[in-house]
Amino acid sequence: MSFVFDQVPEGETRLRVRPPRLGGNEMMGVFATRSPFRPNRLGLSVCEIAEVFPNLLLRGVDLVDGTPIVDIRPYIPYVESIPSAVGGFANEEPERIAMHVAREIRPLWDALTAEQQALIRGMIELDPRPAYQRQEGRQYQVEVGELRIGWKVVEGVALLTLLEDA
Repeated sequence: MSFVFDQVPEGETRLRVRPPRLGGNEMMGVFATRSPFRPNRLGLSVCEIAEVFPNLLLRGVDLVDGTPIVDIRPYIPYVESIPSAVGGFANEEPERIAMHVAREIRPLWDALTAEQQALIRGMIELDPRPAYQRQEGRQYQVEVGELRIGWKVVEGVALLTLLEDA
């Protein structure tokens, strides 16, 4: 499937980027990374088509909800599957960190659906902080759907500190 990086501002093209998983200090060519700041704003992804009618439903995509899809092509195992392929960098999955919910926001956390809790926990446990900003106690925020989520890492554990409507 091909899609448009529609949330990258027009004209925000970079030919060299600093991948966060490499520490954010090493410059690399944009085509050697998964950066959305590409000259043509087109991206590629492999996904599963779950439904076609009445709406197209895709599973396993790494897209923001509502991203325009340009083209869908069939999966051809001998073309897409390359068992001998090796990565160029960031070959290891990042270490996961434990996540705890601060007492003050526990009622808000408990009011979320199990799916929302799993999404937030999965994201935070992958430690989305830039690799070059790993100071203990620094507050981070991200919006996920309708929620604004805040957390900080204290003694190697991510502490969820903010949960409010975005």
